[in-house]
Amino acid sequence: MGKSLYIAEKPSVAQEFARVLKLGASRRDGYLEGEDSIVTWCVGHLVTMSYPEVYDPKFKRWSLAPLPFLPQEFKYEIIPSVSKQFETVKVLLNRPDVETIYVCTDSGREGEYIYRLVEQMAGVKGKKRLRVWIDSQTEDEIWFVLKDSEETREMYPYEFVLKLGYCLLPDGVDVRWQVENPGKEELPFSIGGHPAFYCPLDEGEKQTDYFIRFGKQEKVVSTGISEKGLATDEKNTYNLDQGYLAITENLFDRDALVIEHSQVMEVSLCRADKKPYVTVKMEEPLFGIWSPAKKNAPFICIEPWCGRCDHENFSGELKEREWGNLVAPEGAWKAGYQIIV
Repeated sequence: MGKSLYIAEKPSVAQEFARVLKLGASRRDGYLEGEDSIVTWCVGHLVTMSYPEVYDPKFKRWSLAPLPFLPQEFKYEIIPSVSKQFETVKVLLNRPDVETIYVCTDSGREGEYIYRLVEQMAGVKGKKRLRVWIDSQTEDEIWFVLKDSEETREMYPYEFVLKLGYCLLPDGVDVRWQVENPGKEELPFSIGGHPAFYCPLDEGEKQTDYFIRFGKQEKVVSTGISEKGLATDEKNTYNLDQGYLAITENLFDRDALVIEHSQVMEVSLCRADKKPYVTVKMEEPLFGIWSPAKKNAPFICIEPWCGRCDHENFSGELKEREWGNLVAPEGAWKAGYQIIV
């Protein structure tokens, strides 16, 4: 099995990756290496654009006469003061035992530019590359960032920044969402979580041995879903026994249970003795509970949502969607949920 290579922008960030990921790596000259992984760094920029006189000696002396100058091909070169580290990184990127490269430079344009120039100058071929989108990280908290691009705007024609944060709690994890609108028009969006939990837990048990607890509610009302996956006007009422709903073989035959209008803000999966083993606490106005029908899947999803599928009769604009959200230009929106075990 090949090794994974993590390449960061600075030595301090590389060491933090090695520590947090518990790679068990030992220090080498310009990198850290463990049994399955290698961590190295770029010391900022290792490669830079060549000066004008590299294209033509006449550009060494400043003059307006030859401007503008647009080269047919841009030239780059290794920065002399960090050439040793470049050679180290180059060897690592091209090592036969390295199968996957994790690009851990900063997730903005500058960080991507730093890595791409190194890869270009190193002549990397035939490696799998994965981009690590992390805005910040500590041992107890990590944030991932997704920004709009040409590819996203082909399907979703808006500027946006989506941030997903995960913070460890003493008894679970706090999941945070942040949507930012850097554009000049309102940003319509929907967002939802998709956490799935083992059910049943132990060999020999069945899902039908378990219960879902909806706080102390006497009943919950679910919005019907059509065969095409669209919301309908149908409403299904589930009467509860002190907040508990028994999981039956047919519970998810008509797709997810879609619970709207903030009927419940806390949902638990419970074993046969009705003791909860996982609880989702949410601030979202609706959520779904789902498991693949007739598949004997060993999990159940409890999904907090800020938005859902369209109604089967809907034909409006994105900003008119039921349960949709709008962020004003240069504004931000925040929400989240907690998973308690």
